[in-house]
Amino acid sequence: MSYTFYPPPYAAYVPAVTPPVVHNALLGAFIGGAAAAATQLQMPAQQRAEYPLGKIMKTGVATGIATALVTALGQTISPNHSKVATTATLFIAGTALLYTLSKND
Repeated sequence: MSYTFYPPPYAAYVPAVTPPVVHNALLGAFIGGAAAAATQLQMPAQQRAEYPLGKIMKTGVATGIATALVTALGQTISPNHSKVATTATLFIAGTALLYTLSKND
């Protein structure tokens, strides 16, 4: 008697989201939101955004997405998942993101 195993055809086509990408996305969103909230609190009342909560959420989401993309890029660049390569990529992308966000204000 022969038993044959056929794996489901969809398993090969589903991209795997690694836990570090999700973890760093949430961490980036939290840190970005905290930085945006601190920036809003430091401004005088006349210079604050009309809807500060919306601006804080927008910055947090943008930072979370950028952090997830950079984490995935860092893992792709470094086949051994070198912490130095991932950290350098995060630093460069974070600098570029903060430059872009501060330029739009």
